[in-house]
Amino acid sequence: MLIDTGDGVAKALLSLNIKTNSIDSILLSHYHADHFSGIASLITQMKLEKRTKQLKVFTHTNLVKPLKTFLNTSYLFEENLGFKLVLSQFKFGTKQKVSGSISFVPKRNSHIFRKKILKNYPAKQFVSSSFLLNVGSSSIFYTSDVGSTEDLFLFKNHRTDYLISETTHLTTGEILSAAKTLNVNKLFLTHISDEDEKKITMWHKNLSVADKKKIKICYDGLKIQLT
Repeated sequence: MLIDTGDGVAKALLSLNIKTNSIDSILLSHYHADHFSGIASLITQMKLEKRTKQLKVFTHTNLVKPLKTFLNTSYLFEENLGFKLVLSQFKFGTKQKVSGSISFVPKRNSHIFRKKILKNYPAKQFVSSSFLLNVGSSSIFYTSDVGSTEDLFLFKNHRTDYLISETTHLTTGEILSAAKTLNVNKLFLTHISDEDEKKITMWHKNLSVADKKKIKICYDGLKIQLT
């Protein structure tokens, strides 16, 4: 399962030697360009590679229609892709089975709540999700983009083995404090801007030995072995 399809995702997968046909499903958190706009080029790449197996795309129920419109505007139509495209809609708080031992529960975060004040656009389209993923016996909290530190506790009543947190809208101190409160086994920092990379690297370097073992700064191509 691929989570989010930011601009340049097809090129990024190719550069990492990840075959697009190895992707069985896509999970979309929200429709900002750096998380969504690459889906058209990715599906185009799958079509060019003569994909035949089904692709399932999970998105919030309010965003199914905008997704169809975006794909059709990109001249991608389900009837001539060469493979079955299943748009699977989810609602917040409802468990969704992906395949085998993989499932997820979505919850709404506050990342784009403020956009609801726009008068000429339907408020229901401004949806941003965080996910608690279950892979076998492991639970993974993937924040995606969030709006405040409160979003780090959306799943506070659930066990969290791994926390994958963005760093653009939160400080490293806030994230580390939440990780300790949630008692996570491992913390992964991602969504790091070029401007913040050096600062976060230095912050990590000055952590205690125990915290360094628990915290990983993500980079392209990083692989994680779940235990």
